[in-house]
Amino acid sequence: AVSLALLIFILAVNRGPEPARWFNLGFINFQPSEIAKLCTIIALSRFLFDKRRDILKFSVTLRSLLLIALPTILVMLEPDLGTSVVYLMIGLPILIFGGINLKHLFFMLMPIIILLASFNIIVTAAVIAAMTILFLYRKLGFLRILLLLILNIGIAFSGPKIWNSLHPYQQKRIVTFLNPESDPRGAGYQIIQSKVAVGSGGLWGKGYKQGTQSHLKFLPEGHTDFIFSVFSEEMGFAGALIILLAFYGICHRGLSAAVRHRNLFAGMVLAGISAHFAIHAGVNIGMALGLLPVTGLPLPFLSYGGSSLLINAALAGIMIGMGMRWREY
Repeated sequence: AVSLALLIFILAVNRGPEPARWFNLGFINFQPSEIAKLCTIIALSRFLFDKRRDILKFSVTLRSLLLIALPTILVMLEPDLGTSVVYLMIGLPILIFGGINLKHLFFMLMPIIILLASFNIIVTAAVIAAMTILFLYRKLGFLRILLLLILNIGIAFSGPKIWNSLHPYQQKRIVTFLNPESDPRGAGYQIIQSKVAVGSGGLWGKGYKQGTQSHLKFLPEGHTDFIFSVFSEEMGFAGALIILLAFYGICHRGLSAAVRHRNLFAGMVLAGISAHFAIHAGVNIGMALGLLPVTGLPLPFLSYGGSSLLINAALAGIMIGMGMRWREY
């Protein structure tokens, strides 16, 4: 409740042209969306734990997705599209680990699938055909199938309208991701320079503080969004591999503790925290390599940022504490 109140408050007090994402406390710029990630993981896990006897009911799935949707929508209004998507990606592993009815989950996430496919008519037709076959297989009945198809086709046609509602910089990020060379001096500049920095590091790198792309200011936001590119240029493929193995180790230990934990609530929290680190690392590194659009998600423990560092340290502490007590009921 406190985290949601902070997200609402920041939208109310920051009504200027700049994105409403931070509270300036003087000594630190506090970002409510970061603490909302921790609160969402704990609140969703507690809700599913309390409803474990009715976990397969449709109402439980609906209320669970509502818990995820509230912070997602508020963060999207800031606007911060990259961070808003994180809530859904963190919530899904918790829902699956908690034993939610996957059939209900699929039907409720179906509009998102259709929306993502709506920008290509062939992909849209293939997705709708696959869903129709699934509906027939599940024997939903003619009327239900017809209503679901009408709903999904309507959502598919709304895709271009949603695209037009995005901010210009968000549209540029997506277009640039698909073809960064289309605007090498504008929207595609970051991705191109990032790939140059990663590639120029070679096997062993150029040495600490010897990276030309970052220290000669060719690579923008080298201390936050593209810290992995800076590290790869200075430490090379060997150093980048160490970073990847470190995050793999964190996520593997977290998921291992979640699977063997005797307390379902702790297991779901561990699954959510592991997903948090995996998603942030995967998206940030994929962004630096040009495999994903630029979203502005920080790389945990490496990117500059006070709120991010504090919440990542808190999540790591919770993971260690719960992992040590896996035998407790």
